[in-house]
Amino acid sequence: MKARLQEAEISFPKTHDLIQLLKLALPVEPLWESLRESLRTITEYAVELRYPGDTASIEEAGRALAVAKTVRRLVRESLGSDAPPKVREQKAVYRTGRKPTKRKR
Repeated sequence: MKARLQEAEISFPKTHDLIQLLKLALPVEPLWESLRESLRTITEYAVELRYPGDTASIEEAGRALAVAKTVRRLVRESLGSDAPPKVREQKAVYRTGRKPTKRKR
């Protein structure tokens, strides 16, 4: 969304509030109004769950990820970037507090 605002030469604040960014973008992207509820949903995760304390369930995280992917796809299309970006998959690393053990060969 910030890329589209930048492209349209619309100033925007440093924020994670997607509704605030949506309001700025609507004059140049009026069809994005249909994204309002989706953006409200993922803004909650970006802002409220950003720091320790509150958590989301696996199901909530899955729904938020699906919404974010949809929004991202639609925004990229409006920028003329139909092809999905190449993303390098990485395995998650979990810290358990235990020292790693050496494998026997």
